[in-house]
Amino acid sequence: MDRIRVVFVLNALGIGGAERHTLALAKGLSESFDVIVVAVKRALPMYAMTTSMRSECLEVKRRVDFAAVDRLRNLLRRERADVVVCINPYPMLYVHAALRGLRVKPPVVEVFHTTLLRTLKERLQMLLYRPLFRHSDVVFLCEAQALHWQRHGLRSRSTTTIYNGIDVERFEPWRFEAEGRALRRRLGWSDADRVVGLCAIMRPEKAHGLILQAVRLQADLGRRWKVLLIGDGPQRAAIEARAAELGLGDQIAITGMLSDVRPAVAACDVMTLVSVAIETFSIAALESMAMAKPMIMSDIGGAREQVTDGENGWLFPVGDVKALARALERCWDVATTRAMGEAARRRVLETFSEEAMMAAYSALLRRVARGSDDRCALGIGEPSHEASQALER
Repeated sequence: MDRIRVVFVLNALGIGGAERHTLALAKGLSESFDVIVVAVKRALPMYAMTTSMRSECLEVKRRVDFAAVDRLRNLLRRERADVVVCINPYPMLYVHAALRGLRVKPPVVEVFHTTLLRTLKERLQMLLYRPLFRHSDVVFLCEAQALHWQRHGLRSRSTTTIYNGIDVERFEPWRFEAEGRALRRRLGWSDADRVVGLCAIMRPEKAHGLILQAVRLQADLGRRWKVLLIGDGPQRAAIEARAAELGLGDQIAITGMLSDVRPAVAACDVMTLVSVAIETFSIAALESMAMAKPMIMSDIGGAREQVTDGENGWLFPVGDVKALARALERCWDVATTRAMGEAARRRVLETFSEEAMMAAYSALLRRVARGSDDRCALGIGEPSHEASQALER
């Protein structure tokens, strides 16, 4: 039996969770499927690829680029794609537009990473995308996201929930203990210091200032947490200024962008994710949990499906600094934190492994590919008119 040909289409390669998730998924599936990865806006660097994977770029220069639609249509025809997997709605727009004129139309799977829409622009864009969902099989990343969109009337050909998964062996905590201690020493921190970490790009929605305020409240009560901010981004200067305003200069360290965050996570006793928007199902949280770090997370997206409050971490209401500070207080005890960290790792091993994610996607793609001939015979899955209208808008 011929291998199923799968074309992944994503917006652009970056350092975000959706991009990392896509590359991990494509690499894993390339062992059983013929896979090609297509970037809409920017070419993928070859270091991210494996010898069994190919990549191309549509080189979209502006939002409406009909030449890029033609390039994608020719690519789908040439590759004789059995399934096209879109990562988020914008690539799906180009895929459905490219289906116009194809005699054989492969089914479209939309892996949807978004839950809350932050701005009026995003809400208006979603109105344009909604018709395309009706012609796609949609993958949600957690049950909370699926329920949210069900309540908001999003319709699709089928829906499936597949949790993000990670390579648990890459995050075995014992492998990085020495590097974590060495990093503490370089920062002037001792093994006895209590260190809370936050691994996220420094953008407004990640709300780094919340952890700084919570640490200030804890310091006023005599618990002087050290804070390791892992990453970089456009808000760095504002975060540094806020730390200085709060008098936390000697308690804060920023790593900058790291090619490998594992030693930095190992240097922490507990990890946080305090986002006020965007988060659907955090890969960074899973990686920290796999390294036996309890997570303190804002109760957003699928956080409740990752963290059981009081067992492997703590949840707090979005933006509630006092509740965040109380969660930090509960993690001050070393024995409690270690026990919760062990529970966090068990949770990832049991539910969020890369193997489980790959098996679920493999089954989905085989099912969708098997049904594609029936769909074509019935004339289902022809959203070209809606896609063209959306592009023109």
